[in-house]
Amino acid sequence: MTGRKALTVPERHNQSHISFVQGCKGTAYGVGLGLVASALSFRFSPAFRALSRPMQFNMVASGGITGYLIASERAAFEYKNKTLGYVDHKTMDNRVYQNYKALPRNSRENTMRILNDNRWTILGATWATSMAGAYSYSFNVNKHLNLKQRLFHARIYAQVITLAALIISASLSFYVDEHDKKLLKDIPEGRLRAVLELPHVGQQKQHMM
Repeated sequence: MTGRKALTVPERHNQSHISFVQGCKGTAYGVGLGLVASALSFRFSPAFRALSRPMQFNMVASGGITGYLIASERAAFEYKNKTLGYVDHKTMDNRVYQNYKALPRNSRENTMRILNDNRWTILGATWATSMAGAYSYSFNVNKHLNLKQRLFHARIYAQVITLAALIISASLSFYVDEHDKKLLKDIPEGRLRAVLELPHVGQQKQHMM
């Protein structure tokens, strides 16, 4: 903690610069999303195609403005908190989680942890890969089927593979949770509080007095 409640003049200038740079990045993301949304709306919505060009481009402009405001405000807020030493609950939770992940584990347990942390990405990639693979297989083998029938078969195969991956993911999550409970139980209280950045019992009593 710095003990200050306000930024100095140079710090405010630096905050404005960081806010502007991050806001420009947010604008790029917002414009990109606006273009994708506009393209999809133009393709599938007759009502959107009936709008005038300025109204259609308004979606892109709105996305850019929204992206700038959100990114700019977030960057300014984070810079101020970091400079003045303020720590919000989100930052504390992130620190605790990072320290929690850094608890001693062997290579096998670390692999399990990585797979569990990225299980939704893996499931999504599994579905997309299985869908593409099943459709390619159906296209090369079942050439007498039409496009809708091939897509139907591919979706069935992909669902079966994804369901199996989901069951494996649930089992993995259960294993990791149970292992972590045992790991936390075996760590001495003083070390556990230090790892999770919690005050010791004596410090808690002094704070309450």
